[in-house]
Amino acid sequence: MSEAQRMSIERNILLISEENDLNEQISKQLHESYPNLHKATPLEVKKEIDRIAPDVVLILQSEEDSGLDLIHYIHSEYESTIIMYIARKPDFQLLREVIRIGADDFFVLPDEMSAFNERFQRIMSMPRQEDVTKTQNMFS
Repeated sequence: MSEAQRMSIERNILLISEENDLNEQISKQLHESYPNLHKATPLEVKKEIDRIAPDVVLILQSEEDSGLDLIHYIHSEYESTIIMYIARKPDFQLLREVIRIGADDFFVLPDEMSAFNERFQRIMSMPRQEDVTKTQNMFS
């Protein structure tokens, strides 16, 4: 197993969403390659996030709520966590607000599924911030 594969398997991923078709599609697609995929509803996030300690958070836009409060909470409490926001339809105002609050990426699914997959693979192959810090400390 390569170092990149080992690092990506060790990463914890949190998918925040209400149960729906898009949630199931993403779950099935990612769970095969990433066994550390955890799911939570927006109401469970504050309770579950400490237990899971995610490296990457995927927030799926719900029908009732944009999830901006979740992005703000996660970004303020867990600065090194990568936040990827997934919208159901293009919305420039929402894109601007999501990025301003602290999300790292914004995708419209299913339209941008290939771009999402490519970016997700790149993120999962990057060293975690804590691993970079440990390596820097070893050589300083």
